[in-house]
Amino acid sequence: MRRRNHYGYGAYRGKSKLRTFLKFIIAVLAVVLVLLVAAFFFLQRYMVVSSTGGIYFDLPFLNREEESPLPSESGEAPSIVVVSPTPELTPTPTPEPDPVYTRAVALPDSLISGGGVQNLYTAGGEALAAYTGGHDAAPILTMKGIDGLLGYASSQTTAQTVGSSSGDAARNGELATLCSAMDTAAYVSCFRDNTAPYQNNRLALRTSIGNWRGPGEIRWMTPENSDVRDYLAGVCGELAQLGFDEIILDYAAFPTEGDLSLILTGDRYNPDTFSQTVDAFYQQVRQAIGTGTDAPLLSIVTDKTTLAQGSNSLSGQTLSGLCAAADRLYVKLDGGDPADYYPALRDAGMENPEEDLVVILDQAPAGDLPYSWAVLPE
Repeated sequence: MRRRNHYGYGAYRGKSKLRTFLKFIIAVLAVVLVLLVAAFFFLQRYMVVSSTGGIYFDLPFLNREEESPLPSESGEAPSIVVVSPTPELTPTPTPEPDPVYTRAVALPDSLISGGGVQNLYTAGGEALAAYTGGHDAAPILTMKGIDGLLGYASSQTTAQTVGSSSGDAARNGELATLCSAMDTAAYVSCFRDNTAPYQNNRLALRTSIGNWRGPGEIRWMTPENSDVRDYLAGVCGELAQLGFDEIILDYAAFPTEGDLSLILTGDRYNPDTFSQTVDAFYQQVRQAIGTGTDAPLLSIVTDKTTLAQGSNSLSGQTLSGLCAAADRLYVKLDGGDPADYYPALRDAGMENPEEDLVVILDQAPAGDLPYSWAVLPE
């Protein structure tokens, strides 16, 4: 052992082998620790916790299956899969429903007057057979004829003042009972009216010497008068309340027959406003009878000129105005084919002209016809 000298330095002893070995071990452990940390972060994505709580690593590169050789490499001929073409399926067309044609016949006033409504209800179809030609036809009851008289008791002011309302207090109840038992249609002669213009000249179409009269010497009310339109719309509203299934408006425009040149022009007869006045009247009636599911059908009588040309300058009717308001159109074709007018009716807005164009006949046909038909009051 060497001793310190007087300068303070110890004697030289040389390097320790144990210290060198420990440094090596520490370095190796440090490298291993770094590798373990790196491995932990790398393998963390593959760590799986089983349902029993165990932990294992799902390493994809240890689970690779041996790839199958390509057909060319294996020497085997590739198998050919033949795909049979799928036969085209022809959709089964939905059959068109058979048309539901209208069959309706007007009953004479004598059959329903003096308690006849109740008798008709009691007898049912047997009472109708003589008038329908054996067809299953709905009865048409005249609720306002060309004479201007009403077939029921009305509360309309004009009906009271001109005396057109029925005086039979029981009539309304009988009509309501009949309408609840069978399909019924109410016929209304609108502006052709021989009572109201006579009782109140302010409502009439006029000539220079008095009321204008058309064929049959029947007077006409003016469509230009708002009181007239209100009266007729009110009548239709009352008929709807009685329960009629259909209301048929006849003479529901300006007259087209008779000596029209005698009619005084002006605020009662202005050809420049015919169509506007008539179309507005139809919409007024439509509102009066209702637009719900319980409302009656609104039908309007027109003519061949309106169907063929789209309008009639004499009457003021337009095909567009008619189809906008009416559920059905009635027309006398005198043997013409109703199918000739179906395209024009569709263009004007009628969805089903095969059913809703009703041909007016003079009497019930002997056999059935492939279109809707009706016999109106004379």
